[in-house]
Amino acid sequence: MSAKNDAAPIQEPARKTETKTPARGTKKRGKNPLIYLGPDIKGIARHCDVFSGEAGSFFDAKAKEIPILKELLFPISEGGKKLAELKKGGPVCQLYKEAEEQLRKGDEQKNE
Repeated sequence: MSAKNDAAPIQEPARKTETKTPARGTKKRGKNPLIYLGPDIKGIARHCDVFSGEAGSFFDAKAKEIPILKELLFPISEGGKKLAELKKGGPVCQLYKEAEEQLRKGDEQKNE
């Protein structure tokens, strides 16, 4: 009979280093993060994107065309309250609908 003592010692599996990735829709996080509660802007921002302090040059350029978009940026600390207003049809909902309409009109003009 052969002894099984000749087998290699059992090694513990290597520990995986866990890295946390930002939540979906987040950009860089900074001191004064902002949440965008407007409609998706193709290639620029999505609903509930979070930005660090400023939305960025592409967003700013689009906001020059459609100024109401800037009104849909809120401090992250107010995000829950403003999102509730959006869902309940409050003032943020009216801003959202107006921005959506202006974005749609802008897209139609580009396609003509």
